[in-house]
Amino acid sequence: MFQKYGRCYSESYARKLWNRITSEMGIRISLYQGTRHSSITAAVERVGYDDVQEIVGHANREMTKRCGKMNVKRLKRVLWPK
Repeated sequence: MFQKYGRCYSESYARKLWNRITSEMGIRISLYQGTRHSSITAAVERVGYDDVQEIVGHANREMTKRCGKMNVKRLKRVLWPK
């Protein structure tokens, strides 16, 4: 996904870079958490909570809601453009 000199980052390099940047920002979130939540949020915005819940295997919708935060302002712009 991410590239340096035309080659994909290794997992260890991506993790090292993520840890350095989040540490500098004072944020405590792992690479796994950050990418999983980001992916789930993007999916929720495209297809909705029910489909994403089924895909990721959450037992209930509340877990999917915690992981995927729908961007309400963006959704309103898509549904009701000016």
